[in-house]
Amino acid sequence: MLSPTEASAVVTRQVQACVTELAGIAYTRAMGSHLLCELWRDSEHVFTAVQHHEPLPLLPDDTVIGLHTVRSLADDYGSHLVDGVFQMWAAVRIA
Repeated sequence: MLSPTEASAVVTRQVQACVTELAGIAYTRAMGSHLLCELWRDSEHVFTAVQHHEPLPLLPDDTVIGLHTVRSLADDYGSHLVDGVFQMWAAVRIA
């Protein structure tokens, strides 16, 4: 997805960490349903998303509990409902 450079290796590790955290959080809420993970990019970001069927626990400020790694690595992140399916996503800036 990215040209092999030292900077792309760093971005790849950041994306891997975000996918791991998003999938781990969603898995704890999946309760027998399935998860769908997606990965794509544009000219500035690599995006990852995890779709799941159960709402996630929120903090009082409407942010999802447990996104510590994503918060520190991603340029932006969020969680929303798409056609009845919950989706958590993160955008990691390409260096």
